[in-house]
Amino acid sequence: MGMLQDGLDRAVQGVFTRPIPKSAQARMRYLVKALKGPHAAAEALGISRRTVERYDRGRSSSPARTSPPGWNAK
Repeated sequence: MGMLQDGLDRAVQGVFTRPIPKSAQARMRYLVKALKGPHAAAEALGISRRTVERYDRGRSSSPARTSPPGWNAK
């Protein structure tokens, strides 16, 4: 039983300690799956659901630029 238990422990540890994906698309896919949908992922990140879908499809790979501090677009 000792060998079997050790093998199971190693397998469980390998599954639950996988590294975070590197690409934006893989990270978003992982987050959507973990939070069970694009709407929940969008709320957690403070972005629109459509933006989450763009990342998931690979159409977007970097966040949009933000305005410089003190600059107001009117």
